[in-house]
Amino acid sequence: MAATLCTMMKTRIDRILVVLLTLSFLSMIYHDYMDFDSSIVTRSWSVETATATESDAIFNFQYDNAFTNFSLPEWLENFIHNQSIATHNDIISDPNERFLVLSCHKYGGGLPEKCGGLTDRLRFLPYFIWIAHQTGRKLLIKYTKPYPLEEFFVPPDDGLDWRLPDEQLENYKKEWEYYGNRSEENYKSQRRMPWHVSIHEAPWNETRFIFVNNNLNKVGHLIQRLTGSQEKLMWPGLFRRMFKPSKALGGVIESLVKESGLVPGQYGAAHIRAMYPPGKRGFKGKLNTTKAFKDNIGDNAANCVVKAMPETSHIYVATDTSEILDYLLHESSTWASNRTMRASREKMALDAHTGPPAKIVARPDYNVSSLHFDESNFPGLSGKAPPQAYFQIFVDLWMLAHSKCISQGLGGFGHFASMLSGNHLSCRNRHRDYVLGVLDSCPSPSELKMMKRNVARF
Repeated sequence: MAATLCTMMKTRIDRILVVLLTLSFLSMIYHDYMDFDSSIVTRSWSVETATATESDAIFNFQYDNAFTNFSLPEWLENFIHNQSIATHNDIISDPNERFLVLSCHKYGGGLPEKCGGLTDRLRFLPYFIWIAHQTGRKLLIKYTKPYPLEEFFVPPDDGLDWRLPDEQLENYKKEWEYYGNRSEENYKSQRRMPWHVSIHEAPWNETRFIFVNNNLNKVGHLIQRLTGSQEKLMWPGLFRRMFKPSKALGGVIESLVKESGLVPGQYGAAHIRAMYPPGKRGFKGKLNTTKAFKDNIGDNAANCVVKAMPETSHIYVATDTSEILDYLLHESSTWASNRTMRASREKMALDAHTGPPAKIVARPDYNVSSLHFDESNFPGLSGKAPPQAYFQIFVDLWMLAHSKCISQGLGGFGHFASMLSGNHLSCRNRHRDYVLGVLDSCPSPSELKMMKRNVARF
């Protein structure tokens, strides 16, 4: 008994130390201060200590055989194989080479573009790769807003190198300056341009570097017709041939999985967007911010993960609402690991050996708000947030993408992550719907369609 208690105390102390170290690191990143002027509070970023120490350790939290397990259509495999890796110096300086560059930069000489979140920016990559393939161009990515994508993702070894180095600016300066200084009218029209048609027309067919903002070009319905392949089947292999975490981001992920014991493809996951705004994508519900409502969403989402994957011992939860994770980790009568608290809260006696159906796992900094990828800083803060302020987005995406099964709620982030997982068609259910609300039955996508048809009849 004493040995068991000692082991439990040591485990708890280790976890506390991990949390304290994480908070200490975050305090360095998010150091903000207040200047008082006539009772007006101004909060500003201080970023002198914001540079994360990059570990030289090998990043391990990925599938060893991803390239062979996640196949690609022949045309896409050939495109990736034929685009050089490691360096673009030779092809960028070659006047006969042409490029299609996905970008988020500026217009009007300094006004920031609207580019949407990470999912909005990446979702239609297959469409643009197909255009590059059809027109003999290389596909590159160059963001300046909020930061270069290389701060978060880099090309994997033997994958497609999509980087456009600043050191090669002289080779694309003319097109880059045009892009950053184009008029608001051109900026708006180009965001909606059907590039699979326009790229064959003047002046684009003669432009060496074409920079595009693809956020509003909603071409998902065209991808299968144009390429002959479904995007949901392309994404698992494409994602792993184009992206792996940067050293700084990879270090954060490795620390998380070391503490939690997660293994790629051996855990379930839930994406919960409790604060999804009314009016989007036909969402009929009102924004409910009560604790009881959030608690119910959390319990149901975790239940749905277990229904999709009964054997799972861990559930990774990504959410826009820290209160849900606080509840699941510390208060839920089903999921909280603190059995004494659960017993007193529910006024029920639990056997000492009874535990939750699966362990809830989240980022150690889940209570730190995630900064939207299209914003330069949190509301009320001046200046520009450091790159680490966006890490939560990429950590959650990577962790969801390497789960075996996902329970999906509202918003596109969880849907995109499910496509990346490779199990989008085989191990996914829904815990919440735009019209039907919280789904206690945890239906599969096909079951949900049938439910909505039945509702529509009445």
